[in-house]
Amino acid sequence: MKLAFYKNCTLGVIDDGNIMDVSTIVSDLTPCNPQALLETVIRNWDTYGARIADATQGQGGVSLDSVILCPPVPRPGQLVCLAGN
Repeated sequence: MKLAFYKNCTLGVIDDGNIMDVSTIVSDLTPCNPQALLETVIRNWDTYGARIADATQGQGGVSLDSVILCPPVPRPGQLVCLAGN
């Protein structure tokens, strides 16, 4: 299962070239930003993973070609760069 943000940071699941909106599944969470939402979903994956999987079952979604994806991790805690040749 691939989680992604799209369309102004709506949480979705990518599957088979489509993205499915799962924002209603996590609507009971009240994070103040997309980064906090992602961290909360991951931290509580035992609860939300099954809910998300059930909600996306049989859902067609929207073609990835028709949406603009947002950064996968809106505010990373650390960036690591390496120069090499």
